[in-house]
Amino acid sequence: APTSTGGMFIGPFYNYFMASAFWLGKMSPYTVGFVNNSWAVITLVMIFFVAKKLNGVLAAAFSFFLALLSFQFLNHLPPLLFPLPLISLLIYYLLAQKKSKPLLLGMLAGVALHLHFTALFFLPMIFFFKTLKVGLFLGTVFLFSLPLFIFDLRHSFLLSKNFFIFLSQKNDLEFNFLSQLGNSLTNCLGNLSSLFFPASLFLPGFFISFLLI
Repeated sequence: APTSTGGMFIGPFYNYFMASAFWLGKMSPYTVGFVNNSWAVITLVMIFFVAKKLNGVLAAAFSFFLALLSFQFLNHLPPLLFPLPLISLLIYYLLAQKKSKPLLLGMLAGVALHLHFTALFFLPMIFFFKTLKVGLFLGTVFLFSLPLFIFDLRHSFLLSKNFFIFLSQKNDLEFNFLSQLGNSLTNCLGNLSSLFFPASLFLPGFFISFLLI
């Protein structure tokens, strides 16, 4: 399937996964919604688990309800990207551990590359925050990304060339560090404020959500 970036394609993992889901769901059109909701529930549970492991029960409860009561939580993600928040969370959790786990980190990074090309940014982040066996980590990433490499070889390095073109694109807007910093802060505050229900709906919304869950 093509991505929104010209000439780039996602890996086949998502197609295989959804084909299995549709087989189990007997081709029901509700399968996509069920799978997406399942990812959301699993992500919520993992948010609680990770926060509890790293920061205690209070932080876990706060994080869980912050995500649970959010209108924005996984709201604007297309089905393809639903697993990415969970993968990001698991990578963060593994990086926070004292013992490095290159196989698990490589597996998660490799699977993420099947979902979106920006998963490439996981690689420098993992190297920056964790000392690990480079060969084992990169080997695992390569193994899970093998369909993409084979695709590139069979199509004269189409993905690599288009990705290089994408990275080399520039715009004529003047870059101002302070204004960008201010915009980022404004966006962050706006996103945080939109996580909660409006005050008039908070209590009814909380009890309705509790009953539904």
